[in-house]
Amino acid sequence: MSLDLVSLLPQVEMLVEATISRRTKIDAFMPNLLNEYKSFDAVDQDLLLRKLERAGTHWPAALPSHEPVQNIYPPPPPQSEFKVFASDGSQIHPDRHASLLYFLINIGAFSLHQGSGEPPEVSNLTKIYFEDDDLYDDFGSMVTGSVINGQRDVLELDSLATLAEKTESMPGLAVLDNGLLLWIAAQSGEPRSRVIDKLLHQYLKSLSRIQKSNSSLAGFIDRPRHWNVIALLALSSTPLEDVGRLSMVSNPFRGVIDRTLYKQVLKPGYRSSLFLQRSKLNDEFKAAGHQVYFFYLHTGAGDNIVRVEIPEWVASSRVHLNTVHDLLLQQCKQTAGYPYALVRAHELAVVSYIDRGKIETLIQSRLMEQGIPISRSQKAETKRWTRAKRRHRL
Repeated sequence: MSLDLVSLLPQVEMLVEATISRRTKIDAFMPNLLNEYKSFDAVDQDLLLRKLERAGTHWPAALPSHEPVQNIYPPPPPQSEFKVFASDGSQIHPDRHASLLYFLINIGAFSLHQGSGEPPEVSNLTKIYFEDDDLYDDFGSMVTGSVINGQRDVLELDSLATLAEKTESMPGLAVLDNGLLLWIAAQSGEPRSRVIDKLLHQYLKSLSRIQKSNSSLAGFIDRPRHWNVIALLALSSTPLEDVGRLSMVSNPFRGVIDRTLYKQVLKPGYRSSLFLQRSKLNDEFKAAGHQVYFFYLHTGAGDNIVRVEIPEWVASSRVHLNTVHDLLLQQCKQTAGYPYALVRAHELAVVSYIDRGKIETLIQSRLMEQGIPISRSQKAETKRWTRAKRRHRL
């Protein structure tokens, strides 16, 4: 039986009403928020640092950089010849109901030499993981989906590093469809497992390879839900004695995300000032020379505001920073707000439901050739019958 949409209608109505109410509330205090933003240059910076220290890392406020918080920056002069390369990945998680236990990661890589007339270069890296060290952790439990996703993130960046090392004679931009901090390392807590430490080491090594190649690097986040800048503005307007009691619930701008603010502030093609990510993991990235900064960018398509994350060696170089700003804008013009190279990399990376079926068929065929009985769980077989919409008489 499918969803009973009639019974859901009252809840959908409540959802719409709540959304309208939330937008009305945000519109009401938006003038105050804009005032805090525009007057940030008058904030006592020493007092702000004391507030940040008292708030602790649980309060997700961004850190101001060398660029004034309220500044915005126009598009730099466009470059006529450059290289852009992107990578994206997808995965098949282990299925304990399948014929064999394994997981698969597929990485698509795309490289474009703009202005040369040369055709793009495309490639794929597909790996099947089936060894015990791949499938089980140190305690004998099956590998989690988050660790597999972390392995995919590491391979994506490794692929970018390989492409970047081929490009040293002209401006080049390596772009990821994600933030730059390795998510699995940020979520793992302390102490980390041997597997996650290894992934983080490999990831930081790839960042160093891209830095040495002299290419720029950016993590592109579409429709970001972060509120780091909003948290900073909320903190700056809170008396010091109240900061210890400041929480997500008492945030005076609760419900607003950074993108909402910058829709009011940024013109098409403009970017915000740079901010620092504030986290324990970013402290580790800083120690390795790759501290992560971010800015917001109006891609020029409607009111599309994206978040762009860059390592410190890009943030500290006006040439690298302008390369990221310019080339992302040029890429987004081709696809109404999303980098063309990432679109193509995603096309190469995606593993469809049909592809998964072909892989399973190939595995079963090889098992049969070796005289090994094919064994799938009864649950898997039942689901297959259900998808086929067969009727079974009782």
